[in-house]
Amino acid sequence: MTRNISFLILYFILNCCYAQDLDQLYKEAVELSDLELASKVNILALQQENEQVVANSYYLIAYLQKKEDDFFNAVINYMEAAKHYREMGDFNNLAGVVENLGNIYKESGFKSAGLKYFYDALHLKEQEQDTLGLMHTHYNIGQLFVDIDESDSALMNYRKALGIAKKLRSNFVGRIYNDMGICHSSIENYDVARKYYDSVDISDASIVTRARILNNRGYSYLRQKDTLQASKYFKEVLELDLNEVEDRTLSYVYGNLGNTQKSPGLMIKYYEASFSYLEDKAMTMSSKYYSTCKELEKLYRVTGEEQCALYYDHLQDIFTEELIELQDKLQSENLQYQVEAATWKLESELRMRDQILLYVVAALLLALIGVVIFYRRTYEARKKEGSILIQARELKEKLSS
Repeated sequence: MTRNISFLILYFILNCCYAQDLDQLYKEAVELSDLELASKVNILALQQENEQVVANSYYLIAYLQKKEDDFFNAVINYMEAAKHYREMGDFNNLAGVVENLGNIYKESGFKSAGLKYFYDALHLKEQEQDTLGLMHTHYNIGQLFVDIDESDSALMNYRKALGIAKKLRSNFVGRIYNDMGICHSSIENYDVARKYYDSVDISDASIVTRARILNNRGYSYLRQKDTLQASKYFKEVLELDLNEVEDRTLSYVYGNLGNTQKSPGLMIKYYEASFSYLEDKAMTMSSKYYSTCKELEKLYRVTGEEQCALYYDHLQDIFTEELIELQDKLQSENLQYQVEAATWKLESELRMRDQILLYVVAALLLALIGVVIFYRRTYEARKKEGSILIQARELKEKLSS
């Protein structure tokens, strides 16, 4: 109630005041990660025809919806943001939108479409000379290639991201080392993987990263069937301040601990703990969500707890139906994107052509100036030379007379 009253007051103020007040309200929505406030800012921006805040608020709304697993509405709002950024010629923010769309399509099972979005984002960032952005996009492409078991392509993109991160002296170096380790672990290069995890420990000592690396070390031993060593690393994670550990990491740690057990009862205990971090992440962690439900269904059938087994079986059915429905919707949105992308790609090419033409004209002008200077200096030198010759003749005539 208080927030609505505050909004109404702000609404009347903003309609009488400067655009900077609307910018401030947008910043507040960003700081609070408040979807409702972001939507209200968007309405005000549309009414005041403030294109920059309109585009930014669509972007923020989409980002917050994505965090809430509302992928379809996120895509719709990302598309709106993309249209406004394209109309303003803001290709830098457009690249960010396209990359986020790539992540949604990747997580929704559209790996090929996701890769295409990432390459479109890469093209825009190269055009904008966005070095930091290129690092993140190569990293995302690397992750996608890991998902489809293309380890060589994954490592190639991770190396590109790593090279940029080192030049920028970015803390993201640790994140890239971690994922390079995961990639090597997936192709059974366990010793190489652990060397990358060592590099992460050196570059980033935060609890978030420490937990992630301990889990990944444990998983590399789990893949080698060394459950004793694997359990040691997983349990080390649980000794950290869990308030500082990401839910995503904890879901993997508990699930991996479940895989080290032989007793169905203990396996259920750990898988249930893993699922508690997944309940609201069906789409953002779709593979983990589905596999955990499937494992719990199987284990409950083994222990004879049919009702529990049916519950997790039902969750799998719901998830599958929702995913199919989402994929159908995303297919049509992807077609809309192709139309919009064709427009900004054409504009981008024309802009690059204009820039090239400008460079050519500038180069020709410089060349022309150079030629003029050369001929002028040559002319002056010859003129000077002629003057000297005349003086020499005059002197010779005087001497001979």
